Amino acid sequence: GMLGDRITNVKLMIWLLGAGIVCCLFLTTMETAPEFAWILWVLIFPFGLIAYGMRGILWALLYVCPIPVRPLGTAIGFISIVGYSGDIYIPLVSAWLQTNHPTGTAYQFFFAYVATVTAIGLIAAWLLGKISRPSLVE
Repeated sequence: GMLGDRITNVKLMIWLLGAGIVCCLFLTTMETAPEFAWILWVLIFPFGLIAYGMRGILWALLYVCPIPVRPLGTAIGFISIVGYSGDIYIPLVSAWLQTNHPTGTAYQFFFAYVATVTAIGLIAAWLLGKISRPSLVE
């Protein structure tokens, strides 16, 4: 939140999404041999910080959206459905991958999928920065 106050929440979200993509792509391409498992432990903490950082500023982005005050509740509801739907279907995607592919390959596909969806979020955040109220973004 404090960093978002300094550089704007839109820019922070773009940076966090970019960092998330880099982490996911690294996890997608890393060797799956047991001797490289320590790398996963090293990445868990920063990856968690990135994820919770994004959730922390998600609602702050609403203030720069060109949405009138009256339908704001509807906008919040819609954002909640879209934004938190990953909590529902991501475990299903992971389970399907684990069932239909060898473990290492399944994880590589999973992180490639997450990187792809995160890239869509990065594009959306960039577009938000373009259509936002300029006085609130800069």
